[in-house]
Amino acid sequence: MSDLYELSYQNKSILFTLTKSAKRRTLAIQIYRDKVVVRAPSAVSMRQIVAFVEEKAAWVVLQHEKLASLPK
Repeated sequence: MSDLYELSYQNKSILFTLTKSAKRRTLAIQIYRDKVVVRAPSAVSMRQIVAFVEEKAAWVVLQHEKLASLPK
């Protein structure tokens, strides 16, 4: 199950795909050149997921900008 979500951080938009899995035990963020993926256990609430992404938002924006600026 994958859904697209958007979060704002310091006038920047963080678009991320959320993937939930029954086998997963921890929250994780994977950053690619063109997307951000958040992986979560199926038992974790959306409120906890949003709080996790907000906590890591500065890092997410920085890493995403670094990857986007690299040559292809």
